[in-house]
Amino acid sequence: MLKEIKKNNKLAFIFVIINFIIGTLLFYEALFRSINIILITLLLSYLPFIIFFIISLLSCHLKDNLKAIKVIKIVTKILTYLQVFYYFMAIFIIAILMSLNPVTNPKYYKFFVNSDELTKVFPKQIPKNVENVQFYYAPGVLQGSTDYVLYYIDENINLDNFKEKATWIGTKDEYTEVNGLLSGAFSYTPIEYKNEDSFVIYLIEGNCDDSKYCNHGKYLFAAINENTNEIIYKLSFW
Repeated sequence: MLKEIKKNNKLAFIFVIINFIIGTLLFYEALFRSINIILITLLLSYLPFIIFFIISLLSCHLKDNLKAIKVIKIVTKILTYLQVFYYFMAIFIIAILMSLNPVTNPKYYKFFVNSDELTKVFPKQIPKNVENVQFYYAPGVLQGSTDYVLYYIDENINLDNFKEKATWIGTKDEYTEVNGLLSGAFSYTPIEYKNEDSFVIYLIEGNCDDSKYCNHGKYLFAAINENTNEIIYKLSFW
């Protein structure tokens, strides 16, 4: 069957395979979202694959109709060029969907927190003896920031590791080195706009562009409240 499809419309057959691979790459991260997001992303990711698969089947079914085969091949070429524009829009829409629907289930923590940069501060896996675990991950779109956040309560916090790595230590209001860098340090965390100044920030990495108020920047830190045993790990870049 596959050989027959390939024989009658080789271009469509090639793009069946290519679009399946692209669709799989686009769809993979959606698996960690809600069912609605999964279904929407599934359609957006695999629509070109479905179209070229149908074209391939038609080419096989109408192989004896030379006029129909000629029309199908012309349509195949047109759709091949249109794919570039389709994927540009699809990737943009999917990126927005991922940004507006962050991953908050801690069981997916190891899937997203697995790079050397993150594990300089974030634990490689969430400790078993901690409480009130909260996780947040959302990729940035356009001017939006990409954020990774892990929060929990740990009665056995070891500060020495953070002190050794930190380039700066203090509360959010004490930070004056780079204007605007830590203005949103506790966004997407359970303590946002609450008792932020009760947390000591151990800044591992922090840098900004040359603008006056950090239009593009990045920070990586652990923040700890020794009175409540709360700890926050965060990476943000925009």
